[in-house]
Amino acid sequence: PDAATALARWQTSSRRAAWVQSEGAVRITCICGSCSWHVPTKWLQDQQGDSNHTGSGARVTSCTCSPGSPSASGCPNNGACEPYIRWLHARFGVGITDVRWLWLPEGQRIDDCSDGPDRGTLTSGLTAQAELISVPPPAENVAIGARRFRCRSCQVLTHAEIDETRADGTVSVRTALVCSYELLRSAKLRSRQVALGSDGGSPEQTQPRDGKTGSDARSSFQSFAAATTDVRRPPRWLHNTSLEEVV
Repeated sequence: PDAATALARWQTSSRRAAWVQSEGAVRITCICGSCSWHVPTKWLQDQQGDSNHTGSGARVTSCTCSPGSPSASGCPNNGACEPYIRWLHARFGVGITDVRWLWLPEGQRIDDCSDGPDRGTLTSGLTAQAELISVPPPAENVAIGARRFRCRSCQVLTHAEIDETRADGTVSVRTALVCSYELLRSAKLRSRQVALGSDGGSPEQTQPRDGKTGSDARSSFQSFAAATTDVRRPPRWLHNTSLEEVV
């Protein structure tokens, strides 16, 4: 009872900030949820392209690069996407066709939209949960200044920081988040909805498509954004009711 009451007090003081944070935003997390972000939905619907596409705005890319592939030098994972896909399946038993990256707009730092204790969430924040991957990427011609990070708890790849050289010779730091885990959750949710619904659809039809083209990436991420933002909101009476009373 004491633990439930303490949790209710915490939720009462922090739930409104969490609701505001979630409005018009999409959550991106690792497998276990220790590393998480809330990003504007429009970032997932802006520019979509391959790993070699450049631009200062937000963009979504998909990659299956291997150490010898031409796209390895332009990917934040530098030739490790295909090996990582195999590792992810061996470790967790889940299958993805490619690694999806959300490149944040230029000027956005990794902690600008991350969740943590100061944003009303239960995570400890990136300082405690994200760690630098010390193993060098397999590609020989790596992107200069690419730093990859993973979650300390579930060990999955979470994000990368890349130093990009502008036309005037100055260097800017770009951040790319791995969105593949949220796509898995979205596909599972849609499969569940189809299984419980009466539309006669097959759960297999809701799995992400092969995502090797820009149109595939756009389609799957539009479905992902719709599934994660079109959710039921808490009843209005809960806005002014203490959760201690609910418990």
